[in-house]
Amino acid sequence: MFCDAGIMYMRAALLALALGQASALLSSPPSDDKHASALTSPPNDDKHASALSSPPSDDKFAVLRGLDDAQVMAEVARRNLNACDGAPPQEHRALAELHYSFKYECECDPTPEPTPAPSPSPTVSPTITTTTSTKCETHFHFSGEHKDYHACRNYCEHKHPIGDWQLPCLYDEHVDLALEAEMSAYPELKGVWLPFTRYYYNKYWSYHKHKWITKTKWKWEGCKDMHGHAYCVKEGSHVHECVPKENSHGEGPPYFRWEPGEPNTSGGYVRKSFASGHDWEHNGGMADIKGDCVDFECVCQKKCH
Repeated sequence: MFCDAGIMYMRAALLALALGQASALLSSPPSDDKHASALTSPPNDDKHASALSSPPSDDKFAVLRGLDDAQVMAEVARRNLNACDGAPPQEHRALAELHYSFKYECECDPTPEPTPAPSPSPTVSPTITTTTSTKCETHFHFSGEHKDYHACRNYCEHKHPIGDWQLPCLYDEHVDLALEAEMSAYPELKGVWLPFTRYYYNKYWSYHKHKWITKTKWKWEGCKDMHGHAYCVKEGSHVHECVPKENSHGEGPPYFRWEPGEPNTSGGYVRKSFASGHDWEHNGGMADIKGDCVDFECVCQKKCH
């Protein structure tokens, strides 16, 4: 009962104050203290009727704005009269900025809901990059031993578990660059054996061109699904020109990347080379050499079964 009566009383007081503000605005010239006028002027029924029945004007819009101000000032008065058991007075500016709805019950203003603490951002694990991949084609084993071609091939074929390792087969550029990245971690490493071998060699004098012609063919040995070959031709002192070829079944051609000037017919075996000399430098490409050379580390590659 007390709550209902209190609410009715508050609404009546607010309405009276609002109408008083309207009366003051319509019957007197503008005043700097409109709020004080709204709180002190007695209500006048005739002026209320006049304000509500007269034609629309700018003053009526001012009345509407005045109603809002009257409600705010009424609330200020209510709080200053300690309606809420000793609540501190509220200034008009602070009250207006809060935009209260005036739906009060028999209690002080409800305590604002606490602002929830921001959820902690999820911890992001740092990205770890490595040149060693768990994918079989880019999983390499560096033996730390220098061997000739045949000894290295035998080492990889018998590395435990037996049958799971081979000499590095460069299936594509991705595998080639993965091996190159791992080799770069060892500055002293000048090359590693690759199972890319020469199976055809023909050198002859061309009476028509008056120069020596050298033709060679190269293929991947023991590499699964590496079909076709590289066909290379060298005329006189010109650089070899190599083109990829499919096999008789239309399979292939294989991937290869010769260093400029290679193959130079110095041997029938190939290494991936970082060697350099007085006026030349290999940059990780392929270069031919004799198979009995022991200058290169033996590296094995995990097979993809």
